[in-house]
Amino acid sequence: MDYLSELEFIKNVLRKQRVSVHLLDANNITGDSLDFGLRRISGHELMDMSQFVRSFGDIRERVIYKMMDIFSCSYIMLLMHQADSQILMIGPYTGMQITGEQVMECAARLSVSPRKVKALEECYANIPVIKNDSIIFSMVYSYADLIWGGSGAYEVMDLNEVLSEQQTPMDTRQDRAEPEDMVVAMQIMEQRYAWENELMLMVSRGQTSRAEKMLPDMANISFRQRLTDPVRNMKNYCIICNTLMRKAAQQGGVHPMYLDSVSSEYALRIESLTDINSITSLVGEMIRNYCRLVKKHSMKDYSNYVRRAILLIDSQLTEELCLSRISAVLEVNSSYLSTLFKKETGSTITAYITKRRMEQAKNLLRNTGMQVQNVAIYCGIPDANYFSKLFRKETGFSPLEYRNLPRIDL
Repeated sequence: MDYLSELEFIKNVLRKQRVSVHLLDANNITGDSLDFGLRRISGHELMDMSQFVRSFGDIRERVIYKMMDIFSCSYIMLLMHQADSQILMIGPYTGMQITGEQVMECAARLSVSPRKVKALEECYANIPVIKNDSIIFSMVYSYADLIWGGSGAYEVMDLNEVLSEQQTPMDTRQDRAEPEDMVVAMQIMEQRYAWENELMLMVSRGQTSRAEKMLPDMANISFRQRLTDPVRNMKNYCIICNTLMRKAAQQGGVHPMYLDSVSSEYALRIESLTDINSITSLVGEMIRNYCRLVKKHSMKDYSNYVRRAILLIDSQLTEELCLSRISAVLEVNSSYLSTLFKKETGSTITAYITKRRMEQAKNLLRNTGMQVQNVAIYCGIPDANYFSKLFRKETGFSPLEYRNLPRIDL
């Protein structure tokens, strides 16, 4: 018996969590879609998907294999049918949100070109985050019980250990309470919209403290959502707040390039929360970060040429950047752009490039274990000695001294 209907059920459940499920021919494994292009983009030798599957070894029937690969992605595999070599592969998924700094650290470890970091980040954005994969394993074990005749008929092999040694459905029914008086309902709605408009105004101006003072009112407003699950109420409203603050920051002059990854990260984090206090805390964090984006990246007072120059610099820090190249890309006279940039930002283009690269360097030194020469490369300065001189001039510390500073001094 093939138990195809049970397998289809598992596939449907996992796909709702964005977890990929594939039936593969062990003799003919192809396709970037299996890992969203991670191996192709990284160009890591011997790590295309067919070779990755073979790295599991001689895949045997009645064994459930689990493994975390060099990209911190988890996979589960089992041989369905020995005769036709069908492999069930579940994954990839990660146990935590992969940050931009972690992507750079991974890129440096695998000697991936800095130019490919952005593409790697886009790959990771497609990989689902499953903080607790016990439900996945419960389904796999139940299916193995069916096809192999009980838990004693198969084994589970953690390949990482081997190598080192040599939800309950969500209740979305509405309350059956009596309808509220129409006038009261209208007042509540007006109050909520006024609160949202005031929050958006504060965020669009980058006024962190004033926006944070509005946070205590959020719970009362969100609980007017008529769901029986108060946590779901708050999560739904948190999603709305994420959208509102993203729009507010955009109105404050922040380009979508800076907003997209922040908004997407919060969308994932919201769904992983399990209690009201953590949700409220996350909204406070969102307020601070969106206000920070407005303060740091607002370009509403800049001309079109200066906006485009800043976006080009910020998006290509690892590339060779100079006034002549930026002017050529923007198709504008270099002297005119230089004068305009200095007038509107108070900084020369060269100084702005250096400042942004040093900010990137401080972030990587603080949040990764990358070697200094790799930090230099991923900040667009391939000469490590020159990088260290620039860094000391900017901060007063060498890169290693800065990394070892207590965080309170940073």
